[in-house]
Amino acid sequence: MPGTIIHELSHFFVAIVLFLRVREISIFPDWQGNQIKLGSVLYEKKDPLRGILVGIAPLFIGLFCLYWLSFFLVQQNEVTFGVRLLFLYLIFVISTTMFSSKQDLVDGVYVLPILLILAILSYVLQIDYRLIFALSRDLVVIAQNILYALVKYLALSLGVHLFIIGSFELWKRIIKK
Repeated sequence: MPGTIIHELSHFFVAIVLFLRVREISIFPDWQGNQIKLGSVLYEKKDPLRGILVGIAPLFIGLFCLYWLSFFLVQQNEVTFGVRLLFLYLIFVISTTMFSSKQDLVDGVYVLPILLILAILSYVLQIDYRLIFALSRDLVVIAQNILYALVKYLALSLGVHLFIIGSFELWKRIIKK
């Protein structure tokens, strides 16, 4: 449930920031036929770019939450077993729900054409990116540090998922015997 709340609020806040009118938000599970819908945000679509940004918002907000959780955990001098368990639970639920659903990526069909247009414009205008990168060496270092941290958090998340899946598989085999 906390992961679903973060996921849907990510869509909601990014839609608001991008000046898209939010018509409805649901953060509680809802049975629809024989399927369960965990949550949804219905917003007014204006253009594909903003639709893509709203669609992928849970990924970036989820990564930020993982970063914040691990940063908070590192800052603590003495962490009890219960707090560690809570952090592992939060890492699990956030990382499970931070990826976009098929519905979130409806506007993703526009990504390739947009990137192609940008590449063509870059070629036609003869943009020299070496100057931009030379001027922003500090930004590259910052980006590398952020990416390193994100890889670390995603690896931790993967470890938590593998542990939980492995535990369930082991439990299932024990029960069958």
